[in-house]
Amino acid sequence: VEKKEPPKAPEQQNQIDAGPALGPTHGPVAFYAPAPVIPAYLRDQNLKTSVVIEFLISAQGGVIPRLLDSSGNDELDAIALKTASRWQFKPAAKENVPVDSKTRLRILFEVS
Repeated sequence: VEKKEPPKAPEQQNQIDAGPALGPTHGPVAFYAPAPVIPAYLRDQNLKTSVVIEFLISAQGGVIPRLLDSSGNDELDAIALKTASRWQFKPAAKENVPVDSKTRLRILFEVS
């Protein structure tokens, strides 16, 4: 009897698909961007808010997120920042040389 391997489960984290080839000069590109996990007790509420995170990305790929625009909820802000600290980016480049850069992203919290 031949054993079949069980199908592989899809990745649990949000992986950014590889896009078109990057040119010699480009901005930072997120390649690992997990979504924030909202605790169960907050999922019972009607939430529709967002935060704006600025990511400072070093030429070596280091990431420092900072909160630019609050959701109005300190706990959601902390969750967003904790999640953002796990994001990984391919650094920006200028003429094929990695450079420091920054980018801003809005993270939406919506539970209904």
